[in-house]
Amino acid sequence: MPIINYQERSESAEKDLLSNPSISNDNKELLKDYFTQYTVRPATKLKFCKHVHFILSKLPSFKIQMQDRKLVNETFQNLRKNLSPGYVGTVVNVSKALARWANDGELPKGFKDVKSVSRKDQRRDLDPSDMWSWEDGKLCAQHTNSAQLKAIITTQLDAGMRPSEFIDLNYGDVSIKDNIALINVKDGKTGGRVVPCQRCVPFLTQWLEGHPSKKRADPLWTMEFLQKSHRRDKSPVGKVRRYDYWALKKRVSSIASKAKIDKPDDFYNLRHSSCALDKKDNVPVEVAADRHGHTVEYFTSVYGRLNVDEIAERLRTHYAGKAEKVCETCGHVNSKGLDSCEKCREPLTVKKALELKRKKEEDLEFMQEQLRRLDSTVAALQKAQEPGVNSVSSRGFTIHKNRKGTIDEHGLDKW
Repeated sequence: MPIINYQERSESAEKDLLSNPSISNDNKELLKDYFTQYTVRPATKLKFCKHVHFILSKLPSFKIQMQDRKLVNETFQNLRKNLSPGYVGTVVNVSKALARWANDGELPKGFKDVKSVSRKDQRRDLDPSDMWSWEDGKLCAQHTNSAQLKAIITTQLDAGMRPSEFIDLNYGDVSIKDNIALINVKDGKTGGRVVPCQRCVPFLTQWLEGHPSKKRADPLWTMEFLQKSHRRDKSPVGKVRRYDYWALKKRVSSIASKAKIDKPDDFYNLRHSSCALDKKDNVPVEVAADRHGHTVEYFTSVYGRLNVDEIAERLRTHYAGKAEKVCETCGHVNSKGLDSCEKCREPLTVKKALELKRKKEEDLEFMQEQLRRLDSTVAALQKAQEPGVNSVSSRGFTIHKNRKGTIDEHGLDKW
């Protein structure tokens, strides 16, 4: 289940941790002292509270027993037998953070022995053949008449957001400018960011125009059958109700089954597939990593599974130029190597769309600066006409009156 409110969940997890009967009173007092100086993001605190109990329940006198090298090594050896690699990796990290703090900044020897789980071992067991192509996404969208579901499938495949970020979007978080969608993730797991999207724009635009309320504070994805019995949003705004994650997941899975797409259809796999699409399209790594809310290192090592043929195609594209590309806006098949559509001139890649957006912003800023200069000069001219004023300076210009007390063409000097 995706987490909508990290702050609320982290506070609840802290209370649950401090009331956990498997944790000794000594360890609870240690945790209270630790939390007084623990100033981190709610998502990080939630992760700590959800994992640290594994080590605290095994070491009831943590502050003393953490110095027992043999005991610490045996404890983690047993944990590795019962937990998945990804879970163990997080338990190791949060346990080391607590041990370092409790030992005045120095990691005890036993914890130095314990190695964290590599990112490669933490990866979800997905094969390159499990990744959705953009054609899969469009095929899936063709098997529903709902404009909203078409937008949901293609937007998640394009943007690759975390399920909690995707479900939590409001109508006002999305804007479309110059054929590029800008999705504002306000409070994701790694903080806020803007996700630019280009492939899904036709589908997303259709849903934005058909949204039942078009109110900025209302949920972007809304329940379709309000008379049915669904779990209500905890903080509904207006009359529309936010789509429940499990209901939405079930709808998408049903559509994928109709389209005969034999690949994992959960939102996490669509996120992985989005990363794979960015890699295959040779989107600049820093842009792709930022779009998905990760560091470049984590993006390249964990997300986007490509097979040998796809890697070879990336190399061919890099050295020989891009293959023919179909414009998502007008459907025109463009020649190789083009970044903009030959027919409608719309950008064909996220990179090109961002370049055009930046160029238009720079042009707009230049024009606004010229208007500001003009307004300032006009104001100076008006002031120079006042009695008793002989000269006025404004934005690099000096205005002088002649002997008759008027301004002629010689009275305006450029600097």
